[in-house]
Amino acid sequence: MHTVVNFFFNWIGVSIDSLKIAGGIILFIISIEMLLDKRRLRREESANKVLHEKTLEEIAIFPLAIPLIAGPAALTSVLLLVNASSKYPEKLIMVYIALTAVMIVTFFHMIFSAILANYTSKNILNVFSRVIALILASLAIQFIVDGIKSSFGF
Repeated sequence: MHTVVNFFFNWIGVSIDSLKIAGGIILFIISIEMLLDKRRLRREESANKVLHEKTLEEIAIFPLAIPLIAGPAALTSVLLLVNASSKYPEKLIMVYIALTAVMIVTFFHMIFSAILANYTSKNILNVFSRVIALILASLAIQFIVDGIKSSFGF
């Protein structure tokens, strides 16, 4: 897979360093939106719009959660982590284990989210969201720094 990704980016003339910078910027914007609670408001507006404009059959096939789970930020993060670890098989295995663990946790979280929401206070969820946003912002800045350092040979 690594060579296919490299071939594609070479073909369109984009370096991995540029992808790191772009991905870092996207992740940083998302983290700022999370910190300011803009993403939740936008999701609620989007869900309300779909509910008012669509019939029940159309709502059933509307994948509301998929862009949030496997959107550009998630895909960029995985791509950059796999690329950074590609020279070291043990690190690459750890990335795949982490990715698998995240998918399993996400699967179970989605199954039990209604139950969890009933027993978790909104304040705890907001604090957890802010902490995750701060970690995401740090990861984004690191991607940007790594991309700039690699681009200019530092």
